[in-house]
Amino acid sequence: MNNSTIVVFKGESQYDVLRFFSDYLGEGFESFGFTVEFVDLLQNDWIVNLTNLLTSNNKILFFLGMNGAGYDIKNGEISLYDYLNIPFISYYVDDPLHLYSRIGDSIKNIIHVFIDKTHKDFVDKYMNISNTKAFIPHGSKKVDIPIPSVDEKEIDVLVPGSFSNPDQIRDSWRSYDPHLSSILDDIAEEAYCNRDVHLMISAKSVFERNNIELQISNTKLFSLLSEIDLYVRSRMRMEIVNSLTDFKVLVCGSGWENNYSIPKNIKIANAVPFSEIPGLMTNSKMVLTVLPLFLYGGHERVFTAMSMGSVALVNKNQYFEEHLENYKDLVYFEWPRQDLRDIVQNLLDNPEQMMRISESAMEKALADHQWTNRAGEILKTFFIHKAVSEIKD
Repeated sequence: MNNSTIVVFKGESQYDVLRFFSDYLGEGFESFGFTVEFVDLLQNDWIVNLTNLLTSNNKILFFLGMNGAGYDIKNGEISLYDYLNIPFISYYVDDPLHLYSRIGDSIKNIIHVFIDKTHKDFVDKYMNISNTKAFIPHGSKKVDIPIPSVDEKEIDVLVPGSFSNPDQIRDSWRSYDPHLSSILDDIAEEAYCNRDVHLMISAKSVFERNNIELQISNTKLFSLLSEIDLYVRSRMRMEIVNSLTDFKVLVCGSGWENNYSIPKNIKIANAVPFSEIPGLMTNSKMVLTVLPLFLYGGHERVFTAMSMGSVALVNKNQYFEEHLENYKDLVYFEWPRQDLRDIVQNLLDNPEQMMRISESAMEKALADHQWTNRAGEILKTFFIHKAVSEIKD
């Protein structure tokens, strides 16, 4: 057992997802021989618990918070992590457009970890952050429950994930100056039609067509683009789900009950606890993931579907294409270029093929894409950061 301790902060998140991710990473660190201590920022006595850890005999290796949980803790006017000279690792599981207020250089002793390489590149290019940065995708956690045969599974397609009405999102920027709202409409359409480029590239393209050059590293612009990101994501989910009327589809997540256009034969399970999702995946022949604008990164729902014996359907990106083989480890679709209904029907007509894909997928996910794998990548990043920092000029 290593005598070093890793402190993991736990905060608030939808469905408690990030709290589960924190637990899984903690288990991963422990598997490498480290002691893990959790500080729950939702508890009233978290300051007492943190103080006790800092005054104990534990040698703290680093602190970690998902989406920056704990990043703003200070000793007086100085970041706690700079004061202690112990790194803080912020593992961002969302696009920096939604987290720009937490990504900065106010902490000198920080390591920024992104789940998508293009997120890291965005921060490099537009946010002028010089701290250590790394790309480490989501992972998954295999839950030990029986996996039925394909024929015994009750759900054809499971669609986990929250939903917001895209029309309502679009209405939110209609209250702005009409010139700006028109530009935002154009960016939204550009982004929807060109989902293989970063949203910022779509925005710059629209501005250039209007002979406008803005300061791109502008937090107000980041905020506007985050609304467009939500719009594109929700519009895709709505249109894709609405195309699957011929199958036994279950959507689960908050907001779907407000989708007035969803076909009545598609079942809705609102706000299913995160702990129940693996069981639903096991009982599903396919799990559909509509990626947000992730161009080079992995997503937990894809890896968990693979781990739980289901066929993962996902809109392709470069990371998945480089690491997972189509119709062997998962099944890609290109929306709207491909008719997803044909893909789903062909799979349902070939249960033996689905079985082969799910078996290969589980083997690949358990070997390479668990949260324990990600814990190892975080440790590697930390030790390289530490070694470089200790080299004298």
